[in-house]
Amino acid sequence: MTKKLPDQLFAVCCIWNVFYILVLLESLISEYFMDRFFYWGYPQWGRLYSSPSFFLWFNLFYILLLSGAMFYVWHCRKSDFKRAAVVAICVAVVSIANMHVSEYNRYHQFKIFEAERGEDSSRIPAGIWMVGPKTLQSYADQGLMNKVKGWWGRGDWPGGKNIWGNYRIWLVPKAGTDIKNRRGLVIHGGNYHSSPWGIDMGPEIDDFARRLQASDAPLELNIGYDD
Repeated sequence: MTKKLPDQLFAVCCIWNVFYILVLLESLISEYFMDRFFYWGYPQWGRLYSSPSFFLWFNLFYILLLSGAMFYVWHCRKSDFKRAAVVAICVAVVSIANMHVSEYNRYHQFKIFEAERGEDSSRIPAGIWMVGPKTLQSYADQGLMNKVKGWWGRGDWPGGKNIWGNYRIWLVPKAGTDIKNRRGLVIHGGNYHSSPWGIDMGPEIDDFARRLQASDAPLELNIGYDD
């Protein structure tokens, strides 16, 4: 059993990290090289998504780090089992920690929101905003890879259903509404029941989405802060 343990440990480490490397590679290709990523320029999503070049080098470095660590574990698994085990565990812990990128982004958003509280930039600007079926997106319609990436805190739905719920509807300003350079304003659901720069409807997002899908024209949302 003891002699087989290094091989078993390597197998677990290899399967876990090969899967994670595939997620990183797909994310890197689709979001950077094919430019299919939605959140470029959204500062509330943290440093990883604030700069395409940072995103590129972060992913490349992490892929090389994982690959090198896996090779080292394979090379040393029998001759230096303890050191190989430490490397394997460290790599697994780091990759698991990346699953919480969406949680980091969420708390990063609230940190910025609290710093700007009371300013116009800390809330949805007052005015008329449009919502309609064309700006409605369903989590169920997302492909498997996009859902997996969301589970890992990546992709167009970082955090997945826990953060967004079953639906999200992007707000479109009506002519004359001063958006104050804001981007990414959205109505959504999710399990957290709080949103610094959106309207969080929790489980009620499902009923609202059905009403919106049944409407023939976009609905007007009048947002104001007067007493």
